[in-house]
This record gives sequence, C-alpha cells and structure tokens, in this order.
Amino acid sequence: MDIARVEDQQEFEQSPNAKIAVQYAVAYQYEHREEADHHGVVIPDEFCEGSFCSRLYEEIAKRKKKICEKLQVDEDIDLEHIINFMEDFTRYMSMKMYEYGALMGTKE
Repeated sequence: MDIARVEDQQEFEQSPNAKIAVQYAVAYQYEHREEADHHGVVIPDEFCEGSFCSRLYEEIAKRKKKICEKLQVDEDIDLEHIINFMEDFTRYMSMKMYEYGALMGTKE
C-alpha cells in the first residue's frame, strides 16, 4: 500500500492502475535493487483529470453511449467485452514493451 501511495485497501482494489503501478515499482526496484528507494519512485497519475488518458476515456464513454443509443439499449455486453479486451491487450503489450526494454538495457 505504501508503494501505491494509497491508505485504503478498498480504494486500492477499485483503482484500475494501482496494481500496474505496484508492478512497475517492484520491477524498477528489482532493476535498481542496490540503490532502490521506493519513497523516491514517483509514478505520475496518467488518468488524472485533463490528462491525455482521461480525455481518451471520456471519448470512449461518449462513443459507447452513442452506440448504445443507436442500438436502443442501456448497455451492450459485446461492446463491454470489446472495451475490456482492448484494455487487456494494451496492458499485455505495455508489459511486453517494458520487458523488451529491460532486456535491451541489460545488453548495453
């Protein structure tokens, strides 16, 4: 919880980025284990209000609402699955890029 800078367990579990932030911090500390200090690791909130990711999520929500209106439904499970699969895909590729970067960094 200290690494995630969150005091409340429920808030941590509900945050979509908390676990990823902890994974990043742990990986960073492992790579820099000799001089690692988790208090010095600052992970910016890429989803804070007005951020690039926040604006993208707003657009996704607008488009989702528009599609549901066209379908004349409150929610569409297939659309939810598509959004969730794309999030999983993005998370997977981000971790792969990190792994490849760490691998290439060790070769230099």
